[in-house]
Amino acid sequence: MQENIKETVQITGKGKTKQHAINAALGQVQKQVMTKYPNAMILRIEPRDVSILTATEKRYKETFMFFLFPRIRQEFEVKLEIALDLAVMHIEKVNFTVEDNTKNKLMKKLAKG
Repeated sequence: MQENIKETVQITGKGKTKQHAINAALGQVQKQVMTKYPNAMILRIEPRDVSILTATEKRYKETFMFFLFPRIRQEFEVKLEIALDLAVMHIEKVNFTVEDNTKNKLMKKLAKG
């Protein structure tokens, strides 16, 4: 039933601080795993290794009415590659039994045909 899989995902995140950028990226791990395994139940996602591919800081100057109140704004972007250990249960392999709980005898006869 349960299968252990080793997977690698690449994710990106943006934010106004370094922490927000990394948190935004890490929040995408489950979404990417779910899209890769749509017919499976993900039981556990465990990171093995995290490597930073790119980390950039973008700065730009912002002013009010072209020259008043200048300030420097920052935006951080990070691209990560994460090696994962997944515990997956494939839903197709689960055998369900069918129980007929129809109480009305007439409904049972109609259901049989």
